[in-house]
Amino acid sequence: LWGLDDAGRPHRLNASSEPHTDDYLDWINEAVFADFDHQQIRIQKVVATKHHIIALDRHGYCYLYACPSHTAIRFVVSTYENQQNQPLDSFELPSDGWKWEQPWMIDSSEEYFDKEGWQYAFNFGANVTYRNAQSAMTFVRRRRWLRARRYTALCRWVQMAITKQSEVFLDICAGGFDIENNRSSTNNGNNTSSSSASDLYSFFALSLDGDLYWREGIQKNCPEGSGWVQIEPIPNTSEEDTYHEIAAISCSASCGLLIAITWNGLVFCRVGITSKCPYGKGWRSFASPCNLPVISVAMGRRALWMVTSSGRLWMTSVKGAALGVYPDLSKCITADSYTSMGDGMCRISVTNNDQVLGISQRDERMFIRSDVRDDELSGRSWLEIVARDGSAGDMNFKWRQVETGNCAIVAKRIPRHWIDKNFIARDCSATADLKSEWRQQVGLIISLLDNRNELLWNVFQDVETATLSHPNSPDRPSESWTKTANVHASLSTWRSLNWIDCMAHLLVSDSVEGTIRLHFRRGGSFQADFFELLGAFAFCDSRWKNALEVRTTQNRTTLNIAFASEDERDQWSDILQKVYLSASPLVGYI
Repeated sequence: LWGLDDAGRPHRLNASSEPHTDDYLDWINEAVFADFDHQQIRIQKVVATKHHIIALDRHGYCYLYACPSHTAIRFVVSTYENQQNQPLDSFELPSDGWKWEQPWMIDSSEEYFDKEGWQYAFNFGANVTYRNAQSAMTFVRRRRWLRARRYTALCRWVQMAITKQSEVFLDICAGGFDIENNRSSTNNGNNTSSSSASDLYSFFALSLDGDLYWREGIQKNCPEGSGWVQIEPIPNTSEEDTYHEIAAISCSASCGLLIAITWNGLVFCRVGITSKCPYGKGWRSFASPCNLPVISVAMGRRALWMVTSSGRLWMTSVKGAALGVYPDLSKCITADSYTSMGDGMCRISVTNNDQVLGISQRDERMFIRSDVRDDELSGRSWLEIVARDGSAGDMNFKWRQVETGNCAIVAKRIPRHWIDKNFIARDCSATADLKSEWRQQVGLIISLLDNRNELLWNVFQDVETATLSHPNSPDRPSESWTKTANVHASLSTWRSLNWIDCMAHLLVSDSVEGTIRLHFRRGGSFQADFFELLGAFAFCDSRWKNALEVRTTQNRTTLNIAFASEDERDQWSDILQKVYLSASPLVGYI
């Protein structure tokens, strides 16, 4: 589940109905930051799908967030070389999320090419048949070059490339998640089908100029798509050669039906949408509740929700709608078919199985509709979704949007951690562990641990006395050494919360004097002497489990360091604690 707060920060929440003990049950901040100055980018809308999340900032630029996958996202680029042209230098990566995996290589498939990679034909015509062997009737040849690229920007935001000024958008939407399997089966059964048959979902965008676009080529190995297809505008039947100006768009999460809202509150649906033509072939208007102007709309599989200019929420069921069916709303909806649902909710989001979430108008909190079933699409009541982020108390989030595109929620199994602030995940294996064999020998185990603890305590006490003696002691040994590690770090003085790769150095001299120094790979460094340290504390968050918090007196700066392993973090923590005690002026009184 994704939400957008009033500060323009996207958040995500685990939507599992049976979370495990290791699942993170609080809202996770997924704010978007600029790469060059680490400034937060304010987002005005988020669109979530099963595979990707797309965010639209206030300047009209799109950002892509690719969800983690068990299989790598790879794409093989191919081009043909003949005797006159070798267009290898014209290929560029689509965005910063891609990296080249290998240099250009010649395709050496023996079925289509000879040993040197050439294939031969009579001429370079479009319908010419190429062969892997030269003959008396072949006068031209070509060979294919291949290069693979990998998408490496998983679980982070990457700006989508812009080729034209018209690709700056006002609104975006996505849907058609129930017809993904149909598209995949069509693509596998017919290799000559169009590229749109293999698209994962339908993604539409409304430009600042009022033009409407559909994104083509969205596949698992091409998350940002390959290009934009412009959709014809909505003709104005009352005035010849004029068109309606679109203010907002919405897309059915189930079938991908596109709905457009004009600036004067009229609603239009796209007709002629199929799995082979996801953007449709025409426009038709349909009735609004009591013929009132509409300001927002959301559709699932059979349920259609609207908010009118009066602030009231309306719902109607779409007759004849089913899985994989593209209904014509102009034929199955009238102005009297809507049911009023009150005036307390707005900014509705509907899943592909008609579950409903919304934002309250008064305090901008997030709610989910309970008991939404096939025979009762309107549900019964609104349940508030708990806004917590791992702190001691509940957070006062003011939500701007809720997005359910990639959620599969069942009415009888709404995740308890969504609506119960006191919920704690329980591990099923913990109950079985109560009767394990080792629990029957708890008394013996505790006795052995006490003896071991007493022995180790005496040993460590002697070691501490020898290595951490008072710095003014005349018989104190003199030594100096350096410890280095590749870490991720962040400073409390930074404006952003990004973690940056860096090289950490621990310079120790005589076990008392020394320095902790960090060199950031993007430039800059941080240094603090041991006498400036206040302490080092281990902690973990949603991203880094092996992190260390170092507090200093240097402008009250807090340094957060994330290590590759728990052992490495513990080693640095022990060293910093020892040198802190040695350098402290109170060590003589400890």
